[in-house]
Amino acid sequence: MTKSIKSIIFACVFGLGINSGVSASHHTLLANGSETEFSVFMNKNAKRTVKKDEWEIVAGMIKLYNNEPAKLLSVDIEDREQFNAAISIITKKISTMKSNEALVWKSKLTTTAKVINYLWKQNLNADAALELEGESIVFETIGK
Repeated sequence: MTKSIKSIIFACVFGLGINSGVSASHHTLLANGSETEFSVFMNKNAKRTVKKDEWEIVAGMIKLYNNEPAKLLSVDIEDREQFNAAISIITKKISTMKSNEALVWKSKLTTTAKVINYLWKQNLNADAALELEGESIVFETIGK
C-alpha cells in the first residue's frame, strides 16, 4: 500500500514534467478546475465529439482521477482500454484544430492520460508483488 501512495505522489508531482513536445509552461494536468474549462472548450469547439461515448469515458475517468483517485486504481482492464482508445480519438480530434489553445488542451489531456496510465501500471506492479509475498516457498532436501 505504501508503494501505491508513493506512486500517486510521484505521478502528481513529477508527472508535470512529462515531455510531449510543448513548452514546459503547458505541462499541467486536467485538475483543480481546469477539467471544467477543458469541457467548456470542447463543447464550444467540438460539439459532435462531446456527444459521443468516447467523451463520456474520458470525462468520467478524469473526474474520477480528480475526485476519488483511490477508486481510479480499481478500474478494470476493459475500462482502461476503453479510456485509452477514447483518449486517442479525442486527441486526434483536437489535433485537427489549428489554435494554440487547442495545442495546450491536447498537451494537458495527453499528460493527464499518461499519469493515469502510470498509476495503473504501478498499481498492477504492486498487486503482483503482493501476490508473490503471499505465496510460500517450500524447500526440499534431495538425497538425504
